[in-house]
Amino acid sequence: MKAIIEAKKYRDTDSSYIVVEIRFLCVPIFYYKKQWAC
Repeated sequence: MKAIIEAKKYRDTDSSYIVVEIRFLCVPIFYYKKQWAC
């Protein structure tokens, strides 16, 4: 959860960090639920 919060914080300052947030959100969801939910 901390990683997600940090990613959102970076997104607010620099839009290029959206990719970082996607890595934190989508990858775990993909492995746990076997589908992309982002």
